Amino acid sequence: MDGFDTGTRSAVCGGTTTVVYFAAQEKWDEDVLKVVSDYYAKCASQGGTYSDYGFHLILTNPTPAVLDEQLPILRKEGGISSVKLYMTYDNRQLSDAQIMAVLARTRQLGMTTMIHAENWDMIKFI
Repeated sequence: MDGFDTGTRSAVCGGTTTVVYFAAQEKWDEDVLKVVSDYYAKCASQGGTYSDYGFHLILTNPTPAVLDEQLPILRKEGGISSVKLYMTYDNRQLSDAQIMAVLARTRQLGMTTMIHAENWDMIKFI
């Protein structure tokens, strides 16, 4: 399995100069600052990287504290400029109300929001 060092070494050999990793919040995580900090620590513990890198935050528990307090810090000080939301998978899926709240907040913060948009109920049915 690739780590930060081996993954970026492979990327550089192929001509890729910047790698963006997913920093995934779990449903029980209420502190995305810690989530991102843990990913930075994981990178350092695996020997660092051979290229520039950044994180794309997967939000699965967009509490008011995450949206109102933590996202602005990540945007301004943490270099996080994008988030990913899921409409699928029980452990990642957000409700429509949660998606709208995140979209409104990320718009205010000038962040890019990506949505894994599939009809999860239909997929489970099929």
